[in-house]
Amino acid sequence: MVTAVLVAGLVVGYLAGGGGRGAETITSTETSLSTSVSMTTSTTTTTATVVSTYTENALASSCSQLTNPGREPFPKLFVRTNETALLCARVYYFNPNGTRTLDVSQALYIEAVKYPPNAQPVVFSGASNFTVIPSQKQLVIGGQNNENEGAEVAWALTAMPGASGTYEFKFNSVSYVFVNGEPEDCGSYGQIIAGTGEPSYLNTGFEGCITYTHVNVTTNSTKYTIVTIDGSASQVLMNGAVYFQISGFTNSTQGYT
Repeated sequence: MVTAVLVAGLVVGYLAGGGGRGAETITSTETSLSTSVSMTTSTTTTTATVVSTYTENALASSCSQLTNPGREPFPKLFVRTNETALLCARVYYFNPNGTRTLDVSQALYIEAVKYPPNAQPVVFSGASNFTVIPSQKQLVIGGQNNENEGAEVAWALTAMPGASGTYEFKFNSVSYVFVNGEPEDCGSYGQIIAGTGEPSYLNTGFEGCITYTHVNVTTNSTKYTIVTIDGSASQVLMNGAVYFQISGFTNSTQGYT
């Protein structure tokens, strides 16, 4: 892991983009026994199959039934046309200087990279291969009253017919993700796999994480806010940056690094 000293005024940006909107209801088949809002159950001699229906209003409540062991990011989300992956995250802002309206429908970015022979890599959005339903369109966070700090948002993902490949996901806006309780800036925060997983659109460049150490910051100011999140040690957050904490997921395996 790389450690760097944060210099005032540093801005970390991400490519613009996001998941495409589709129908407001997705029916999925999951090889798990997690409880969902609406389900019917059928069993065979070897497996139990849960059929779940996710709607926009029910996504956040579905997240309350999920966990992210160890509070680590980097899940692999397996997505098919009839198999939905649910990704949940808590959002923090802690900016006393004002609120921010987060566009949840565009906050999740699905990245793809091609490597043509004898040419520069081509980076593009892989969102057209998926239907993505957010738990809400917008979320107002921050301000003097810490509005909606730690609110949970979610995205339900299904693959478009014929889609196949392995993609990475990250979060739009100037944002960081809590890794083992510390805010870090990483090349990506997980993979989304459709069909056979081929071809691979993964970034083969730098995929590590940078931890920003704030030197001699001991009190809140117009630039920094000191907070304790989820029982971890106190963290110094930059006012004006959005922080995500992956809180749960389905149809996934964890830890591909």
